[in-house]
Amino acid sequence: MGRSQVQLNPQKLTPRPEIYLGQLSYLTLRASELLEHDSHFAPSKELQMKQLKLSKLYQSRHKELSHLLASLGGAVDQEDLHATRIDDMIRFTQGVGWHESTIRFYLLWGMLEQSAKAVAKGLPASLRSKVTAQLGSELEQFCSEALSLELQKRPDLASVLAMYGRSVVADGLLEVRNSVDISKLTIQQGSNEDSAAFAFRAIEPFVSELVAAHSARMDRLGLTA
Repeated sequence: MGRSQVQLNPQKLTPRPEIYLGQLSYLTLRASELLEHDSHFAPSKELQMKQLKLSKLYQSRHKELSHLLASLGGAVDQEDLHATRIDDMIRFTQGVGWHESTIRFYLLWGMLEQSAKAVAKGLPASLRSKVTAQLGSELEQFCSEALSLELQKRPDLASVLAMYGRSVVADGLLEVRNSVDISKLTIQQGSNEDSAAFAFRAIEPFVSELVAAHSARMDRLGLTA
C-alpha cells in the first residue's frame, strides 16, 4: 500500500475513553506476560534481564491504565470485551523462537502503540496526557537494538525475519481497524461495499502512515518490508 497524499485527523478515529482504555490496558497486560515468558529463551543473560525489566514496566503500565479505566467508572471487564480479539491476533502471529517473537514485538506492538498514541489525541485533555505517558518507546528501542546485534552475529536470520516480518502486517492492520471508531467519518459507504472494505477505505490515509513507519522499522534492521 503506497503512502496516501490525503491526511486523516486521527482524532476522528478515537473510540470512547472506556473502549480505548480497555483495549490498550489489555494489550499492555499481554505484552508484560509475553515479555516475561520470552525472557527465558533470550540468547544472553543481558537480554534476558532487559526483557524482564520491560515486562515489569508493562505490568506497571497495565496497572495505571486499569486505574484510569476504573476512574471513569469502567469495570475491569472492559478489558475482557477485547481479550478474545487481541488473543486471536497474538495466536495468529505466533512465530518460532525468540528472534521471531522479538521482531513481532518490534513490528506489531510498534504499529499498535503508534496507532494508540495517534488516536489518543481525541481523548479528553484531562485523560490524554496520562494515557500518552504509558506509551513510551522502550520496547521498540530494545527490540531494535537486540535484533540488530543478533543479525550481526547471525546474518542467516535476515531472510527468515524479513519473511516473518512481512507476515504480521495484515494482522496488525486488522487490529488497527478493529480498535478505532470510524463512525465520525463522513465517507459514504458504497451500495455494493461490505463493512470491512468500507472501514479499510475510510481509514486508508491513517493506515498508510502506519505502513510507512513499518517499512522504516524494517529498514533500520536492514530488512526488506
